[in-house]
Amino acid sequence: MANEPRSLLRFVQLRRLSDATAEVCTTGPLVIEPCFDFHDDWSGPVQEAVLAGNRKRGRELYRERQDALSDPGVQAAKLALSLLRRAMVNQRLKVGNLRERVNAWLQVSQLTDKSARHAITNATTWAVDMLTLRRWLRLGSDYGTSESDRIIRGLVLVRLAKSKAEDVCQVRSLIDGHVLHLPIPEPAADPLQEKADQIATLRRDLARMKIRTSAVSRKTDPTLAELRTAEFPDLDKSIELLERTANELGLTATTKVSAIQRVLDVEYAETRRILNARISLEMQPSPIELEDVGSVLDSPDRHLDERDGDRGHADA
Repeated sequence: MANEPRSLLRFVQLRRLSDATAEVCTTGPLVIEPCFDFHDDWSGPVQEAVLAGNRKRGRELYRERQDALSDPGVQAAKLALSLLRRAMVNQRLKVGNLRERVNAWLQVSQLTDKSARHAITNATTWAVDMLTLRRWLRLGSDYGTSESDRIIRGLVLVRLAKSKAEDVCQVRSLIDGHVLHLPIPEPAADPLQEKADQIATLRRDLARMKIRTSAVSRKTDPTLAELRTAEFPDLDKSIELLERTANELGLTATTKVSAIQRVLDVEYAETRRILNARISLEMQPSPIELEDVGSVLDSPDRHLDERDGDRGHADA
């Protein structure tokens, strides 16, 4: 125990377990790891677009995929979100409780086993596609809290319920410390985003050049030509980039730094406006009504809550 990480020791010391948890759980990594593996669960068209670096096709697919979740797939996604919510508030939840909830969902949904499998597959492919495209196309950065991310985490619990894990195993003990395995490609090159990043860098470095030049020559507002003659080795690349950008924008060697800064401010604001407008157009309403998640198991919840000890056992 002396070599254990402090965080692990602290977790073990503070965890409140009931006498019922004395039952032995022997489920190991060979059963658990496949529940987290979504590496190959994206659709063929999305995989082809990403691997080919076809950003235009990726954007088209992102819009198309938003409506690609079937009605049974929506129900499976709601089940996943419901299980995730339950696992978050109940540290005593067991695999057996997950199985009861999945079975209750099957009864309520009136799906056959085959139809239920297809629904779960549809929800899985949809969520992986959406999350992969969001990351690849750089559509926001809320990857840990986005709807598709939460659905995938809930699907881990659906898989756990379908696995060979023992009923007595506590869900928290099985999933803690594991990470999702997803297709995570390098972000696609975006000329507009690169332009915004470039202008932001120029604005920062131009302010540095102005202050340094003023300190050396006592000119508070030097011209572009005077910046060229200044010797700042660490900013040579920025000065070259500034000259190219100034030429593209029609600025001359006699243009003062203050004027260049105003031009760059306007160009940056316009570039960001276009980027933000484009992202807002792509982020269409979800096919999943999140407020309805609580009603997925409304009837079964009344007796299942009593059996898995949800009431009064939420994390402090």
